[in-house]
Order: sequence, then C-alpha cells, then structure tokens
Amino acid sequence: MLLAGIATAVEVPTPATPAQLANIVDKLHHADSFRVRVAAATALGRLGAAPAESALIRAMQEDDHWAVRAAAASSLGELGLPQSVLPLLQARHDSEALVRDTADRALRRYQSPERLAGFAEALQSPQPEAREAATRAYCAALVAGHDPAAFGVVNALADPVESIRKLAAACLAQLSQSQLLPHLTAALVGANPQVRFAAAHLLAARPDIHAVEPLKAAFLRRGESPWLRAAFADALRAHQAYLDLPTLLRAAADPDGNNRAARLRALELLALIDDEQAQGMLEAALQDADPRVRSQAAQSFGERGGTRSRRILQDALPNERDERV
Repeated sequence: MLLAGIATAVEVPTPATPAQLANIVDKLHHADSFRVRVAAATALGRLGAAPAESALIRAMQEDDHWAVRAAAASSLGELGLPQSVLPLLQARHDSEALVRDTADRALRRYQSPERLAGFAEALQSPQPEAREAATRAYCAALVAGHDPAAFGVVNALADPVESIRKLAAACLAQLSQSQLLPHLTAALVGANPQVRFAAAHLLAARPDIHAVEPLKAAFLRRGESPWLRAAFADALRAHQAYLDLPTLLRAAADPDGNNRAARLRALELLALIDDEQAQGMLEAALQDADPRVRSQAAQSFGERGGTRSRRILQDALPNERDERV
C-alpha cells in the first residue's frame, strides 16, 4: 500500500505548489520503497510538473528499479518537454524491455506538431539512431499535414547514413505532388549541396511544369560543382516536355542582336532538349561571329554528349581560330 503522503500527492490538483512538488521529488529520489518512487514519478507526470523534468530524467537514468525508470519515462512523455527527447532516446537502450517500450511510446507523443520541436536537437545528434528517430518524428508530422516539419525531412536527405537518407526520401514519396513540390523547389536554393542534389533527383522522378523555372535557375546558377550541375541537368531533361522550345529557339537566334545574355542562356538550355531543332540551332551557333556564342555552343554539345556531338565538335575544331573557344 502506498504511503499516505504520496497518495495525497497524487491527488494534488494542477498546478501544485512548489512545496508539494519538492516533497514529491524528494520521495522520487530518496524513498526506500520502489512503489513510493513509482507513485512519485507518476504523480509528477499527472501534475504536468515541468519544473520536475530534470528529476524525472535523473530517475529514468539512475534509479536501480526498472519500474521507477519506466514510470519516469512515461511521465516525461506526459510532460512533453523538448529537453527530454535525447534522454528518452537513450532510454531505448535500457536493460529492461518495459523501460525501452515505455520510452518508445513516450517519444511517439512528440510526433505531434505541438511537441515536434523536442526533436530539433536530435536532428543534429552525432548518434545515427537519434537522427533516425528525429527524421521519423518529422516525417509523421509532415505526412499528417504539418508543413513546417518539412525542413527536418528534407535536410535528412543529406544525412551521411544511407538508411536515414532513404527514410527521408520514402517519407517525401508519400506526399501528393502539390504537397511535395514546394518543399523540393525550396531545397534547390538551400545551403547544403547534398540536399540540393537530392531534391533535384526527386524532382527528376516526378516531373511537374511548376518545377521547371526553379530547375532552370538552379542549372544556370554559376559556381555550382560539376556533380551538382549534372543533377540539375538530369532533372531538367526529365522535364523537357515542359520546356518552351519555340521561346528558347527565338532567344538563341537573337534576331535583333541586342540580348546576348539571354541568347547564351537559351543555348545552354537547348543542350538538354533532345530535338532536331535544338540540335540545328546549336550547330548554327558554332558558326556564329561572336566567340562567346561559339564557346557556349561548344559547351552545350559537351553537355549533350554522345557520338554525334563529338563528331560535330571535331568537325568544327579545324575552323576555329579563337583560343578562347
């Protein structure tokens, strides 16, 4: 039978007074009976006693009785405070199965939008298990319609652990096209090149006309690494049905001769379109009087690749006198 003091403490209405909380915390740490310590841990969770979070974490990590550790884990789940996530993740390695299961159930309570911030630190943890748990939590919230959770899943596309990258990609694959597209196009301009690469790869698998302009901007951006530029190029090739070929051909021809920058961009993009008109425009550009146009045409043929492009470049080389080209 529980001590009367603790039984009374369990009935204390929220919020409890500081003195009442201090009394329960004292019993959690110092009561000889594990039953009293269990009741104290349970009471702290029921009372929503946020100031007792550190005491519950300590009990979960240090108490020598599995029932107390499990009760503390359960109460931490009740409180739902951000600082409890990493200790709960560690508790999933407890020697007792009930403690591990209770910690896991407590962590699932953090997958709600209201508590998701608790996993923010875990996203950056050096421990892969913590990052995986955080990715799962952000994924659950995102799939449930909480769009702000997208950053956690998208950033996981660059995780050094392949299984976490696959988890993030599989999560995003559950979204509808209208849900997914804004997150992937936003990722194209993110700071992490691995995220930009993964976003381009996913966009290549799900072509959409609304992805064309962001992909064009990414492909035409200067200073990108070759491997990243290649990913943007592949994604645009998957979208070539949505590229406006007549407009690109007009810009590449530049009949008024007053917009060389637009002409060079058009020639760059024509490299990605498998069409005879695009091929013909690039061949004509190789004979242009402007060396920058000829140079861009040569680069575009290099981008196109293949035996035919190589032959065209070889045929043009003997007639080229400008070393810059």
